[in-house]
Amino acid sequence: MMVFWIGALVLLALALVPFLFNASKPKVGENNTQLALNKRIFNQRLAELQKQKDSGDISEADFEQLNAELQAGLLDDTETMDVPASEQDGSMRPIWALSAVIFAAAIALYVGMGNYQKVENWQTAMTNMPQLAEKLMGPDAANMSQEELEQFALALRTKLKENGDDAMGWLLFGRIQMSFGRINEATEAFVEALHLAPDNKAANLSYAKALAMTGDEGKMAYAQSVYKRLLKQSPEDLDILSEQAFTLFEMGDQQGAFASWQRMLEILPSDHPRHAQITRTLAMIKGSAAGDGPHGTVAHPAAEAAPPEPVAKEQGVADALSVTVTVDVAPGVDLPDNAFLVVFARAVSGPPMPMAVKRMELPALPVSITLSQSDAMMENYQLGTVEPFEIVAKVAMSANVATAQSELESVSKGLTKADLPTSVNLTLRTPQ
Repeated sequence: MMVFWIGALVLLALALVPFLFNASKPKVGENNTQLALNKRIFNQRLAELQKQKDSGDISEADFEQLNAELQAGLLDDTETMDVPASEQDGSMRPIWALSAVIFAAAIALYVGMGNYQKVENWQTAMTNMPQLAEKLMGPDAANMSQEELEQFALALRTKLKENGDDAMGWLLFGRIQMSFGRINEATEAFVEALHLAPDNKAANLSYAKALAMTGDEGKMAYAQSVYKRLLKQSPEDLDILSEQAFTLFEMGDQQGAFASWQRMLEILPSDHPRHAQITRTLAMIKGSAAGDGPHGTVAHPAAEAAPPEPVAKEQGVADALSVTVTVDVAPGVDLPDNAFLVVFARAVSGPPMPMAVKRMELPALPVSITLSQSDAMMENYQLGTVEPFEIVAKVAMSANVATAQSELESVSKGLTKADLPTSVNLTLRTPQ
């Protein structure tokens, strides 16, 4: 961008030089006016001399001498002024030619280095904003492509720049940015929302979640303080307890996460679908705690007593919509120490957030993992919600799906809901 502005200033300077140079020259119009005046004075003086000769005041010889001097004076005055108009017009041609070249160069500079494409994208986003907003808020939200979300985010940011007093607008913008993994931009948006609505629960929860996703210990601790403050006001709020549990789990505080989920079980009716999901999550945590080290195989939870009928029914649906993923590593590829294995499902072309995800300390490979609806991050965005989708396995130094950079990775071919249940084999390699 700096090069663009330097180039623009240079072209502007070049464009002004010819006109400044031409401005210092005598103007043709001014010369013509002075010439006409000189001729008028000459004729008046000549008429006076003629009268003096006719009245006998001057002799014929004196008349001829004064007439010659008058003509010589007129010639001296007009020699430098009487420039032919054709010559003046010709002198402007190089200036106009140079101006045309500079104008063409300016257009080329703008298209090549300026914001032409950005302006075009912005205009498209502003035009499509009403339709995109309607789609985002409707039942088709899960089918929005990443390009559509980007367009809507760009248009929304423009609206917020024009009118920044919209707490819900900032909240929505932050959530979109977080779905793209742009944690810094999301955090800034949530801060703006909290300045306008400091008691808004959704803004506080989103802000705390963004802080937790950074992986920074100080920010994660602050996120936990936000949850504690909110729980003081609403001790039985399931949304707050759920977000707190996942944050504690990300921080490695499995005991704290267990306590939050256990508190949710005390509040939820035993036949509630979330009760069964939390029960399985707690079983997973207990099984993980029984593992034998960073590369040890995660123990499976012991068989439980037959669940209530609603739970068993839900389990059957989850098993039907599942993918068994066998993860191995390519020959000659070394596994990093103290890393995590993250396996998740995402849309091939759609929202970047995972439909289902499992993460764990890197086990001994090969390992088989099952993804199902019970592994969904959101109730309305589960395995197979968007088609086609793909299964991704990656080894990273953080268990955070959104921000962790892959050390090793493998991606399956596209799948549809009709393919489920199914199994896929993934071989980890260094990302290209």
